[in-house]
Amino acid sequence: MKAAIYKGIGKIEIDDISKPIIQADEGLVKIGMVGVCGTDIKTFNKGHHMFKPPCILGHEFTGKIVEKGASVDYDFGDANYVIAPYIECGKCEMCQKGVPELCSKKHWVEGAFTEYVKVPLEILKRATLEIPDHVPESTATLTEPLACAIHGIDKARIIPEDRVLVVGSGPMGLLLGNALKNLKCET
Repeated sequence: MKAAIYKGIGKIEIDDISKPIIQADEGLVKIGMVGVCGTDIKTFNKGHHMFKPPCILGHEFTGKIVEKGASVDYDFGDANYVIAPYIECGKCEMCQKGVPELCSKKHWVEGAFTEYVKVPLEILKRATLEIPDHVPESTATLTEPLACAIHGIDKARIIPEDRVLVVGSGPMGLLLGNALKNLKCET
């Protein structure tokens, strides 16, 4: 199968790699669409401490679950899904303290700039959402960044009708602006 491999600052190459072989506690997803995140661009331009080359980038993705391991007992059917790139364990000290972003035992999906990707059972159970028929996959790729925007609003304790300054008009600024508009905030 084809994959876009990040090989270092300023270098991404399309290579042939083996199709993933899933374990009992994984599912195999055929990638539908992948958004290009600011983190992907930053990594390409400057590198990133979490993405050591060679690796596959891309984490805002949609797809179909085409194979599932013996421990995966949910019927995904033929639907398209948006899948979180990672989730916290929910059990470690940081998760219990209410700061899951510092979880050291996260469940991860490898990069999605490829044809197929393995997804751990915990993500399949807790963070795989069916895309409604009326929502284009290209729109669904914005689920993860929108979730980040909403999380930021929650962390900042913004409530309906607050007056809020959004600095920046990039994708995250626009998503924040739209989420705040839905809260009837003055932006």
